[in-house]
Amino acid sequence: MIDLYLLEYLLAFYQEGSLLKASEKLHLSQPSLTRSMQKLESQLEIALFDRKANKITLNENGLMVVEYAKDILAMQEKLLQKAKEIKQNNKIISVAFTAPGPRFRFPHFFMHPQDKFIVSTTIEKEDAIIKGVLNNLYDLGFINHPLDDENLVCKKVMDEHLYIALPPTHFLAKMNQGVYFKDVDGQSFLLLTHLGVWDDILDKHLSKSRLLHQNDQQDLKEIISFSSIPSFVTNWSKKFNAFSDRVLLPFLDEDATIPFYVICKKKKQNLLSYLK
Repeated sequence: MIDLYLLEYLLAFYQEGSLLKASEKLHLSQPSLTRSMQKLESQLEIALFDRKANKITLNENGLMVVEYAKDILAMQEKLLQKAKEIKQNNKIISVAFTAPGPRFRFPHFFMHPQDKFIVSTTIEKEDAIIKGVLNNLYDLGFINHPLDDENLVCKKVMDEHLYIALPPTHFLAKMNQGVYFKDVDGQSFLLLTHLGVWDDILDKHLSKSRLLHQNDQQDLKEIISFSSIPSFVTNWSKKFNAFSDRVLLPFLDEDATIPFYVICKKKKQNLLSYLK
């Protein structure tokens, strides 16, 4: 499956003509954008760029993919608009978050049927969530930075901290104070796909590691129970995903903790009362 945000990044590069200008437009660092383009090439299994010293340009494959990317993103916009129309005719609350953490922080809201509505969720980039809330595509959004907008309510609701889950025999299991990303970079890890902002953080700090993604949470838990490969939990997900035979150690890096702020239109702030 192709991550749509990678197509957005590719289109930004095509429109801006350079990594520097594209990264500025996307509010990303150049190394992060470069890794994203490499990830897209890996997902498509073709080279999209000609790379020379201090210069990168789209090759014929890249230019062809750009045209498909335009069509795909245009269809995505039509789909989102249709979903908005459907939502308006049904009792659906649409919620977007940058990572799954809020599902574990507010399990009653996300994991149990509500009497008056159905909760629909998606993982998105922060900019897309803010835009979606402003345009009424999402009723609630969970982002990682405070927001000052006269049209929105913004409230901090949680901090999420990342832990490594280790077998007791692992050589790091006795480091009671915790570990740094550099201590484990290069090891293999088991984890779920689509972790949002946590994927970006892990790609940044564990560039030498092999991340073994699983699509289904129950499958992941079963594999972990029979494996000696380290995995991840957070302070909120550990009671749902932790195993009694695993040692949990916090990551000590600053990037291992992310705050969450919930945002919504002022006229919809009554929805915040459901977050208990």
